[in-house]
Amino acid sequence: MNSDQTENVFEVVVVGGGITGAGILRDLTSRKVKSLLIEKGDFASGTSSKSGKLIHGGLRYLRYGHVKTVWESCQERVRLYKILAPHLTRPVNFHLPFYRHSKTPFFLAAIGLFVYDLLSSFRNIGRFKRVTPANLFAQAPKLSKQDYVGALSYWDCFCLDTRLTIENLKSAQQEGARCLNYVEFKKLEHRPEDYLITCWDHHNHGQITFRTKKIIFACGAWSDNVLMQTPWKERFGLALTSGIHLLISRDKLTIEQTLALEHPVDRRNLYLIPWENRVLVGTTDNFFSGDKDHLFPSRREVDYLLDTLRFYFPSETWSDKDILSSYIGIRPLIGSDTGAKEESISRDYVIKTNDQGLYAICGGKLTTFRRMAKKLVDQIYPNVKGNTCTALFGARTPSASLKTDMETQYINIDPLIIERLIRRYGDGARDALSTCFTTAEDCQDIATSSYYVGEIKYLIRHEWAKHLSDIVVRRTDLYFLNGNLSRQILESILKILATELQWSAEKIEEERKLYERYSEFFKS
Repeated sequence: MNSDQTENVFEVVVVGGGITGAGILRDLTSRKVKSLLIEKGDFASGTSSKSGKLIHGGLRYLRYGHVKTVWESCQERVRLYKILAPHLTRPVNFHLPFYRHSKTPFFLAAIGLFVYDLLSSFRNIGRFKRVTPANLFAQAPKLSKQDYVGALSYWDCFCLDTRLTIENLKSAQQEGARCLNYVEFKKLEHRPEDYLITCWDHHNHGQITFRTKKIIFACGAWSDNVLMQTPWKERFGLALTSGIHLLISRDKLTIEQTLALEHPVDRRNLYLIPWENRVLVGTTDNFFSGDKDHLFPSRREVDYLLDTLRFYFPSETWSDKDILSSYIGIRPLIGSDTGAKEESISRDYVIKTNDQGLYAICGGKLTTFRRMAKKLVDQIYPNVKGNTCTALFGARTPSASLKTDMETQYINIDPLIIERLIRRYGDGARDALSTCFTTAEDCQDIATSSYYVGEIKYLIRHEWAKHLSDIVVRRTDLYFLNGNLSRQILESILKILATELQWSAEKIEEERKLYERYSEFFKS
């Protein structure tokens, strides 16, 4: 493409398609700034699809004195749950059992939870309280009772991180932004009146250039690498940590509420979160120095989590065979990249600028993405007001009336299809039905899954899905909740992709091989 074409000229280009970049793009468009976002892989394919899926205040950060971070997180949690994404966010009641060996005494934890509620301005979903033994062990019947001394409960929220990223991008696109995945930043040239960005388009296999006045780098764990490719040569000095999560069947790990448990050796808090028919177990927190683009859980990390299950659920035997699926993400922590202790590394975010139109942001957490974005864009456009405290794309219509409205509007569609689409996309279900459920075939399900032919078309046409892994690993929960998917499901989705994107037989085979790395949950 010619860099002189009007469509390739922007006021701001955002590099990085995770939750931070998506939040920044939405903030820019709320201020009517012509903006583009580019991402070298799929949107949210880095850390933003591999978090613990929690919208939380960060209770454990109080231990390290990060009160400001906790306060900001608590305020944003309320905003996400009540305004921005009520269709994606659900309350989670954490049960926190205490044993004689627990690092934090019961009374001190109660004080901490009171402060936690206080930092939420007492607007949380519910207040902390004491849990009776009968209640706790009814919720987790196989949980160890040895040396048990009591339990408390508190509230946070669960949210699918990838969908939150996509909803921000769709909201920004609706206001005029352009979003491109599989477009990799390669080179930056500073010219007298603007910047020329050279990129490689992995999807169309060609070079593409853009002109812009300002550039924002929101590259997460990749920030230092990307910034060193520019004339700016800026660095955050990141300390990277790896966090893995395992998914276990709820038939094996029988719990009804989320549990917060201390690891039996180092006493770090770990979470066991019921998710549909699975339990999400995580996370580790080890310093990382490997290849960020090719991640596999290590033997040490898997054993770290399995040891926790063995300790607290001793009546069961635990092995790799119980792991149905897993994922690993890299977290960027601002501070020393030479091996500082966990408590000395900030969980806050940092914004850098060279005062010549280049900006970079790194750090923070999923919960605070909106506040991070606002602070950065306020710095660039202090006199231009924006508003990101409104509902995201899928929350345009209140959920209370959505199902009734849609069943009335789409009388020829099975109510079960409408119900499932609303649960996954909120008000976006209306767009899916009007654009991609136009034939009887579109209403057919994909093999034995709860997804539909028309739904897969919607993900391709309206949510930027270009590969099998985009759909199976990120746009849907198929991989996480099923692990090694049946060939029938994979081939059905591949068939739709091939038709929609006009793939050759060679391309279809290439996609099969590309997906194999996602189905290999453990590598020794």
